[in-house]
Amino acid sequence: RFTVDATSPPILEQGPLEVRRAAKALNDMQARLTKLIADRTRMLAAVSHDLRTPITRLRLRAEDIADKQLRAHVLRDLGSMQNLVQSALSFLRGQHEPGPAIKTDLPSLVQTVCDGFSDMGHSVHYSGVTHLYVNCEPDQLMRAVENLIDNGLKFGTAIEVRVDRRDHAAVIEVIDNGPGIPSTEKVRAIEPFYRGDAARNLSEADSFGLG
Repeated sequence: RFTVDATSPPILEQGPLEVRRAAKALNDMQARLTKLIADRTRMLAAVSHDLRTPITRLRLRAEDIADKQLRAHVLRDLGSMQNLVQSALSFLRGQHEPGPAIKTDLPSLVQTVCDGFSDMGHSVHYSGVTHLYVNCEPDQLMRAVENLIDNGLKFGTAIEVRVDRRDHAAVIEVIDNGPGIPSTEKVRAIEPFYRGDAARNLSEADSFGLG
């Protein structure tokens, strides 16, 4: 049995020399992996802790913004930042559980995402139905749409996001005018942080794939 949690007992290093060597190698590997995961969790915990203070300061400063619409946008983004940090930390600690499904007006949620990119000067437009209620995790869905739009803007100049009802299902399409993903790569595109060949030419500092 091999796990990376602290409750996994080490293999007994006894028997013939070859068996003892193999057991020691496996024990050493398990110890290194356990330390790696523990270090990663501590690092993210430290980042989470360090971000709380500036996020709190920004929240207090945002309250003084006279423009109500701008203030609401800033506070929403700060709330998203806090949720992202907490979600990642919970996942690494093994405490991540799906959030409650909330009845959400999908076009309104997607329109909010599009408006955020438009406010930054990007050509991102919404089209589709006016109202369509679905049960979902709004924050997770927003992250998915934001990732797709952000990736589309890296390789294209204009994005159209459509929401439609098809066969009793809600369908979100993020359409850009970039080169697209080759057919041979589409199966791999759903892997976490997938990056195509073209994406590898981008700066390592600001390109992490689809997330």
